[in-house]
Amino acid sequence: MSDRIRGRVVNAEDGSSIADASAIIVDGPAPVPDIAAVTDQNGEFALSVPTGGKWRLCIFDGSGSEQEVLVEVPQSSELEVALEIDMSVPEED
Repeated sequence: MSDRIRGRVVNAEDGSSIADASAIIVDGPAPVPDIAAVTDQNGEFALSVPTGGKWRLCIFDGSGSEQEVLVEVPQSSELEVALEIDMSVPEED
């Protein structure tokens, strides 16, 4: 049985769902294919991982904002996470 990471990506400023963001596994305890999950209209996504453990995800929202997060998936189970991404664009000097 593979384990699963389910999550919801929201705007850190107002809590609104972010659709069409990409969730990518950057690193973990086992190799995985380079596949991104895309959030639905509710900002929700799901990724299958071959084993539990610590997994590093990167979330890209399409406007240039990104957020990395480290999650720990218990063995033989599903982890649900809520991820906030800062949509503000840094000012250039």
